[in-house]
Amino acid sequence: MTNNDNSLPQGSSSKKRKAPESSNGDEGDSDFNLARPKRSRTSRARVHSPSPGNGEPSSSAPQAPAGSSKKRKAREDDDTEFTEASATVKPPVKRARARMSQAARALAAAAQAGKGIFRLPPELHLKICKHLRPIDLLSLGRVSKELHDFLHGSSSHTIWRDARDANGIPDFASKLNITEQRFADLVFGESCHLCAKVLTSMKRIIMWIPGIAMCSACSKTSLVQYGEFDSKDIPYNLWSVIPHIVGAAHRRRYFVKGMVPDWIRKYEAQPDANAKQKWLNDKQAEQDSIRRVASECDEWCEDYKAQLAEDRMESVLNELQRRGWAQEIESIGSRSGERPIDQDKKLRAKCQSEISPSVLEKLIKHLLPLLEAERERRLEKERNVMMKHRLHLLQELRKSCVPELPANWPVPSSADIFMYPSVRQLIEDSPNNGKFTLEHLNSVKESFRETSKLWASEIKAKLFALLKGKTLSTGEDGLRDVNTVLNLATTFFSCSGCSYMRDSSSHIEATSSFRYKRAIMHACARSCRIGSEMEEPFRTLGRHLGILPWNHLNKISFYTHAYRFMREVITMCGLDPEKTTAKEMDALNPIFECLHCSSPFRGRCTMTWECGVNHHGRNGPHRHKVESGELLKNLRLVRLAESEAKLAQARMAEALARERARCKYDGLCCSVCKVAGNSVELADAKRHAACESENTQTNRKLILCVDRRQYPEECWIWPPTNVRELEIVPAFDPDSEDED
Repeated sequence: MTNNDNSLPQGSSSKKRKAPESSNGDEGDSDFNLARPKRSRTSRARVHSPSPGNGEPSSSAPQAPAGSSKKRKAREDDDTEFTEASATVKPPVKRARARMSQAARALAAAAQAGKGIFRLPPELHLKICKHLRPIDLLSLGRVSKELHDFLHGSSSHTIWRDARDANGIPDFASKLNITEQRFADLVFGESCHLCAKVLTSMKRIIMWIPGIAMCSACSKTSLVQYGEFDSKDIPYNLWSVIPHIVGAAHRRRYFVKGMVPDWIRKYEAQPDANAKQKWLNDKQAEQDSIRRVASECDEWCEDYKAQLAEDRMESVLNELQRRGWAQEIESIGSRSGERPIDQDKKLRAKCQSEISPSVLEKLIKHLLPLLEAERERRLEKERNVMMKHRLHLLQELRKSCVPELPANWPVPSSADIFMYPSVRQLIEDSPNNGKFTLEHLNSVKESFRETSKLWASEIKAKLFALLKGKTLSTGEDGLRDVNTVLNLATTFFSCSGCSYMRDSSSHIEATSSFRYKRAIMHACARSCRIGSEMEEPFRTLGRHLGILPWNHLNKISFYTHAYRFMREVITMCGLDPEKTTAKEMDALNPIFECLHCSSPFRGRCTMTWECGVNHHGRNGPHRHKVESGELLKNLRLVRLAESEAKLAQARMAEALARERARCKYDGLCCSVCKVAGNSVELADAKRHAACESENTQTNRKLILCVDRRQYPEECWIWPPTNVRELEIVPAFDPDSEDED
């Protein structure tokens, strides 16, 4: 059983076509007789189709006269068993067949009447038809009655043969004992020969040996299995001779109704047993030969239709390329795990049939979202490559400009520089047709110092804005400027990105604190959170630079706990918390002791005023009690006396100097060469080529890096308070003469 997917439409409408009719009026030689369903008078007008047998015209077309050539009569006699496969209706009234000259005269009459293409002489029609495909001839035969008579007349065999040869189609028609018209209709047609329905979505079942095609609905009523016949008196060899098809599911044989009785009658008509056996052998050899050809024809049809589908798909892709989607078509499917565009299910399904202009537009409309998404990906990829190159150039420019500024000058990051409209427009909107170099950024380099000053003032304004509504109102808030407020001893900022916990059991989040200068250059304020969803251009900056503009993720905030804590500390020093600056507190340098943390086992926990903020922020009991509002009662922070404070200051200075001399410490930088490192390495001028001259040696200094802790940590001094001390004597010596 052969299934045809109706893959090659003939450009006709969905109207039911005229069912093929019997071309032979001899009722006694009919191989089978199928019951054709009746059609109402109000049904649609039938469209002419080629006759199912030897290509004779249907009953609605002019018939050729009976005086045919002997050669054609002989072929009709040989084709008797296969040409009446679609004789499903009552034989039509016989008409006299018209000669080819009559069809030519019909064309000539149409030409005289001025009917468009029919004005051309018949010779030109023949030449035109030689350049058409068989599927085009089928469609052309349904255009008008005149063209149908012209293409399905008694002498039109050469037209179909030339069309087949011109398209490289093998000659299966002669091997199957069917006409060229019938072969073209079986391969390229799309209608059922029994019910005349156009199979737009159903599959056709092709029987090459009888030469008919039917839909699945007709096959259920027209095909019967072997077991439905009374086969007691029928020899088994006869069943293999009778034309049949084999089902794909259970490999059962299916026969056409009306065909089996005719073959049995022909078998029984043989005079004796020898004649019957000879008849069986001849028919068996004939049927085996036809089945081999039919198998070859099936394979060729599959390959041919697959090639036609590929050609149609190529034509669709060519049209898309013509409309400017060439790069997208090439890039789709290039990534691993992605199907190319030619594997689209709807595209492959539509390419199984002829692509009309309307179908082409629907396919293009279907593929446009896929192509547009691919274009966005391609443009995004090209933009990423361009932005990566240009942002790295901007980063390189910044590195070359930083050494020209004073040490610890507030310098904007590459992301901050990019966010200025003039710089962003220069990087994003410069044409990508040429190579972008550092010379294109000369304007940024020339204004780098002014840009840094402007950026620092903008960050100060942002820090000042963080204080609004979080400090106690004094009535003079509107009169104080940004620098005055930021330099107050009560102004501290915290970073949620570098918070840490020392006591994991307290379940209290501790936060580091620092002054505004460190907040400006703090690294966490520029850090990019991996995997976070961001809009452009922040996503591009995070992807290629690994940083973001200052405080884009709002990690820096005003530290209200430090504000309240410092107000009490400043009050303990006898100063006004509304006016005392950090410089005044550094000059006073008071030393405090935390009574919560002092221990008889470790000593007295002493710290500077700035260290006290961090100490109480990262220790659970302190912070918890401050937030509960019981500050004065539970703070237990006392200021040391002058003599004790000097002892603690000396110990703290020693510990801080030891910390800055560690090998991996990088909180200092050279004022000349701007190299960061520890105090020991930076003091050796031989390690820095820019610091070898004597003039630089005299003027060279070590400067604290802004984004580093600049105060000593807690210092534990001994002895602890309120602890009884006993005299410690040496261990007992047995050789000593003194004895107790």
